[in-house]
Amino acid sequence: MFDVMIVDDEPIILDKLQSIIDWEKYDCRIVAVADNSTAAMKLALNTKPQIIFSDICMPLMNGIDLAEVLRKELPRSLMILISGYDDFNYAQQAIEAGVFRYLLKPINTAKFIETLQEALQHLSLLDQELKEKESLKAKIKDSLPRLKEKFFTDLISGELSNKTIEQQLNFLGLNLSSSLYGVLNVHPDDYGVLTNSLPEAELQLYQAHLLSLLENALMNHTSFWYGFQNRPGETLVIFGVESTESIEGFIQGIQLVQARIEEMYNITFSAGLGRLYTGFESINISYRETLLALDFKLWAGKNVIIPYQDIENTQSGHLVFQPDYDGFSSALREGNQDKAFGLVEQIFASYKSQEYTSKSFLHLTMLGMVNLIIRSLLEFNIAIEAILGPAFDPFQEIDALETLSDLEAWFKEILIKAMDEISRHKQDISRNFVAKAKSYMDLNYADPSLNLAKVAENVFVSSCYLSRLFKEITGKTMIEYLTKTRIRAAKNLLKKTSAKVYEIAEQVGFSDYHYFGIVFKKITGLTPLEYRDKVQFDNFI
Repeated sequence: MFDVMIVDDEPIILDKLQSIIDWEKYDCRIVAVADNSTAAMKLALNTKPQIIFSDICMPLMNGIDLAEVLRKELPRSLMILISGYDDFNYAQQAIEAGVFRYLLKPINTAKFIETLQEALQHLSLLDQELKEKESLKAKIKDSLPRLKEKFFTDLISGELSNKTIEQQLNFLGLNLSSSLYGVLNVHPDDYGVLTNSLPEAELQLYQAHLLSLLENALMNHTSFWYGFQNRPGETLVIFGVESTESIEGFIQGIQLVQARIEEMYNITFSAGLGRLYTGFESINISYRETLLALDFKLWAGKNVIIPYQDIENTQSGHLVFQPDYDGFSSALREGNQDKAFGLVEQIFASYKSQEYTSKSFLHLTMLGMVNLIIRSLLEFNIAIEAILGPAFDPFQEIDALETLSDLEAWFKEILIKAMDEISRHKQDISRNFVAKAKSYMDLNYADPSLNLAKVAENVFVSSCYLSRLFKEITGKTMIEYLTKTRIRAAKNLLKKTSAKVYEIAEQVGFSDYHYFGIVFKKITGLTPLEYRDKVQFDNFI
């Protein structure tokens, strides 16, 4: 039901407007009636009508002035002014005052109803827009926790510009007033063993409890705190402090959590602590430092807290070099031997150029690289034993190698075997895609709309990828194959049926009869009719 208010200083007009229509028929009710603007103002503020019909010429305050005031107080209400004068100046002032419509006296009932219906439709649209906005706001509110986590995940990856960081902080309502910011990275010790021994539900409970304990222990030492599970086995805390003096209490808080977790779950964890930076945009640097700090677990042991500051200037400073694991993994999946071997040579060149390289760290790096090879083989459903042998033990084999050159040669031999098999497997997959594409074209060549995009969609690969594969494997483009398939079908129809040439053109997928004739002659050397005559002559002889 829509609320309506009527304002006019003439009693006769006021009575007429109240009875001019059956208001309930139009889902309306009159909630207020006033004979002057002052009274109308008070009534409007009390009843908040959605539609106001008001005369323009009234004492004390005219209808236009009333409209200007109510536009500020009741911005969602619609004002319809009524005047006995067809005056352009009035109309112009009404528009400036935000009036919805302008009616002339004497009032025509049909025009009145038309104006009312327009107002009702406009209000309905406004209500729908309001509901949609409220719904969107609710969805955004529900999504805020996920959006925050996504923001911090992107932040530590270094993918966000300073401007984007500022915009997202404002959108998420995160007020940053700390002097210094850093990252804490918590990893359970022996995480692989944990995942195999603990049920998933229990592991999730441990991780949630860990975050809760960290929050309770560290909140008093920080002016900003946000913790989340970045990836399996990696709990991150992005925090802000007012000075470096807060770090001592911060570390003591972590130690309390270590003791509590070990007592409750019989699980230990180690933590890497990045350096503190004045700019929030440097969080990604602090995060990378936590990873380097955790690499130092190899020497420091388990259940430890390792500030990057403490290891930065040690003899093991070579930890700053990190192999491009993502690039190597990508090269394996792509079967790109040049890229993979280039990255391996880059790794060993870096180690060889250093005056001191820890054998343990080298072993750790190589085990990580071997693990990427094994994962790639598994992704392609390739039996590891068939490539690396049933008794393959990378720990023992790496430990038996004494020089960088020996280690490099050993790793490259494994890499060659793996990449050869991956390349063969990718070729099989590629041939399968091409075979499916051929089969689809063989069945659907009569469709004149058949094109590369449609074939790719039915083979479930991208158009660009399928086009490249098809050319590499067959030596022909897909258009060439489709065209020859259609011409082959046309030749058969010319030979076995008496159908007209234009009918045959349509049956094999050519929408243009003349173009069909050009293509046919280009491939066979004959026009369609010449070909039919030749076939009939050959059969006669």
